[in-house]
Amino acid sequence: MQPGEQVAAPADHGGGSILFRGAGVAVGFGLGVLLGLIGAFLVPSGLTGISIAIALVGNLLAGRLASLSTGSRLGAFAPALGWFLVLVWGMVHGPGGSLVLAYPVGDGNLLGVAWGFMLGGAVGALLPILWGGRPIRRPDRVRIAAPAQVNPPPGP
Repeated sequence: MQPGEQVAAPADHGGGSILFRGAGVAVGFGLGVLLGLIGAFLVPSGLTGISIAIALVGNLLAGRLASLSTGSRLGAFAPALGWFLVLVWGMVHGPGGSLVLAYPVGDGNLLGVAWGFMLGGAVGALLPILWGGRPIRRPDRVRIAAPAQVNPPPGP
C-alpha cells in the first residue's frame, strides 16, 4: 500500500440478521417444494415443456433468490433440498401402486419427460449452489489512490 492510498471496507452483500437469513432459507425451501409439486404433477398431464421449464428455470431463480437473500450457499441449497424431497416422493410407489413421475400413459411413454424434469431440475438447482451468494460483480476492496504527480521532482 502506497502513502495516501485508502482502503474502503468491504461492502455487505446481503444477509443481515439471523432472522432474515432463516426466513430466506425457509422461503427458499418452500419455493423448492412448490416448484417440485407443480412440475411433478404437470409431467403426467402432457404439458412436457412447461414441467421441464419449471424445473430448470424455476429452480435456478429460486436458488439464486434464496442465496442472495441469505448471502450464502445455504440459501441456494434450501430450494434444491425442497425440490429433491418432492422428487423422491414422486418416484415412490403409493398405496395404490402408482407413481407420480414415471409411468406409461396410453401408447406414449412419459418416462423421457420425467427424466427431463429430473435432469433439468437438478441442473437448475446445482447452478445457484455453485454460484453461491455472490452478486454478479463483487469487488472485495475498493482502492482509492492519491493523484499521481505528472512530473516527479528530480532525485539525487
